[in-house]
Amino acid sequence: MKWLLNCREATCYASRALDEPLPVADKVALHLHLLMCPSCLRFSRQIKALQHCLHTLQTAERFVYLPTAVKDRIKHQLHQLANEKD
Repeated sequence: MKWLLNCREATCYASRALDEPLPVADKVALHLHLLMCPSCLRFSRQIKALQHCLHTLQTAERFVYLPTAVKDRIKHQLHQLANEKD
């Protein structure tokens, strides 16, 4: 196990963490890197926000009975929320 990750490894770990639980050692290594690297921390937050938006949009798409104007307003607000988190 490597405790000091480079940015390429950290972004891979951050992406993987969205899909599956990381082993404790990998999670600690990622956390340590994110404490030291604002760019990777920003990337990690952005992909989490993107995942949240995609899940929300998928849920919103299930409401097919909503008028198009309402769907567009919801999507616009979700995009605004995603931009505010940056």
